[in-house]
Amino acid sequence: MDLNPIEHIWPELKKRLHQKYPHLDELPGGPVKIKEKMAEILPEIWNEIPDSCLEKLVQSMPDQVAAVLAAKGWYT
Repeated sequence: MDLNPIEHIWPELKKRLHQKYPHLDELPGGPVKIKEKMAEILPEIWNEIPDSCLEKLVQSMPDQVAAVLAAKGWYT
């Protein structure tokens, strides 16, 4: 279990990115233009993640920490 909360947000961000910009990888100009476009749109996509998603993640942290402690730091 990953106790770093941001690790649980990346899949949501990626899902939303692919839904909104499904052909981003085909952008003319290659990797440089794709990176520039991503720098432009990722803040927009981040802001579209509902607060409830982040709140749910925060609320789950005590249970996640308890599970890691119960497993004495091993996999949960």
